[in-house]
Amino acid sequence: MTRAEFAARLKNACAAVTAAEAELTEIDSKFGDADHGLTMAKIAGAISEAVDAAEGGSSPCWMTRPWPL
Repeated sequence: MTRAEFAARLKNACAAVTAAEAELTEIDSKFGDADHGLTMAKIAGAISEAVDAAEGGSSPCWMTRPWPL
């Protein structure tokens, strides 16, 4: 898998989590404090932004460094 393919898959996963925010919140409201959807959407947004920054070369992100970190 190339770096670009990995970035695309990661962004797709983030989009799926963001799209499920209401459902995750509803489920959590039955068992917790109903903040799971919001929290997951915030994290997904931050990850997606980091991927965008790494692709643009404007961030010293993990995606721009060779493994191992």
